[in-house]
Amino acid sequence: WPPLSPPIHDYFVELCQSNPASMGRKGQRPRVCAVDCEMVGVGRGGKKSVLVRVSVVGRKGEVLLDCLVRPDQEVTDWRTSIT
Repeated sequence: WPPLSPPIHDYFVELCQSNPASMGRKGQRPRVCAVDCEMVGVGRGGKKSVLVRVSVVGRKGEVLLDCLVRPDQEVTDWRTSIT
């Protein structure tokens, strides 16, 4: 999988650094409970997947990040059959 685009990656890093509820003890990884990505298809037949939404929820259910991402290509498959 490709890495998150720089703006989303930077926002996630900033969020974890600025939100004590999302961090573990010093030197530990963030205590993130779940990351969910919503994908759509672009291009001919919608075969190529691109990110349109990323959500991060902390271990107590708090929303740490919920971000829509504008695809750089026209969406040809909204993947409604699986969402």
